[in-house]
Amino acid sequence: MPGRHHRSHRISHQPQFPKKTVQYLEQHHSAICFLDALKMFIDSLPQRLQHFEPNTNDRFDIYGDLVLCGPQLEHTMPMRSRIRAHPQHSNGTCKRPILAWFDTVLVDVDTKLQQQQGGLHGLRVTEVHAIFRLPPHLRNYPQPLAYIHWFKPLQVYDNNVKMFHVSCLTRQQLPNTEVIPVHRIIQHCHLIPWFPWGMVHPNWLHGYALADTEHFYLNRHINLKIFEQYMLHE
Repeated sequence: MPGRHHRSHRISHQPQFPKKTVQYLEQHHSAICFLDALKMFIDSLPQRLQHFEPNTNDRFDIYGDLVLCGPQLEHTMPMRSRIRAHPQHSNGTCKRPILAWFDTVLVDVDTKLQQQQGGLHGLRVTEVHAIFRLPPHLRNYPQPLAYIHWFKPLQVYDNNVKMFHVSCLTRQQLPNTEVIPVHRIIQHCHLIPWFPWGMVHPNWLHGYALADTEHFYLNRHINLKIFEQYMLHE
């Protein structure tokens, strides 16, 4: 099948940032819609037992990254990538702090379409802002979860650069967010800012392009897998 994925996700046994508050997530992970997104996820689960509603008093175990192990392509080694989602934090007294890092990924939004047509069909770009586990008093859910910000669907293909144009998706002037299980994350991806005429924004030189612009290209040259996926759209 053209869109079949054999992949696994691994996180550390101990969270890098244990028992963090909702306020911490809002301030340090830009998770300003965290509670609303989490409530929607919990409400979507089968209602087997009564559960508490998430609130600002809850604390969450936060993981700085997860390792995504993808399938082996015909002429390459098995793909393995690290998906990072952490704020700036200390790296010891004698070293510079570790800078904030929130990766962009491709997420499965239509499994049937992806299996039938392959390529980038049925996938969509998101930015991962937090990787966490659901506290048992909210729900006994076996998988880690990811809080994400959506980009618009991959519908605008730029023939000049042979890449999809993507932009941030908003709702009521706020990021369009969701909480998803990490098994829906298919692969890491890379966005190239759409460069306007004139001077480049100085923050882009320090890795802040995602926060300072809304328009990007989905980079087809970042690895062999996504290059081959693009070929099905030409």
